[in-house]
Amino acid sequence: MSDYALYVFGEDGDLEGSVELDCLSDVDAARIAFGAESPFGHELWQGERFLGWFEAGARYVGEG
Repeated sequence: MSDYALYVFGEDGDLEGSVELDCLSDVDAARIAFGAESPFGHELWQGERFLGWFEAGARYVGEG
């Protein structure tokens, strides 16, 4: 398992909080990030490695 984190932002763009994730892969972490509810978006990181920005209402579309 690798340690990932979701960083949730508020309306003003300031960091509101974070959630630690234990996932087997980037794909697993991204699926969780797509399913996460945050009205103003969130970022997915693995340590110091930025994996992506997820807009509010984004949904995973893919296989598996």
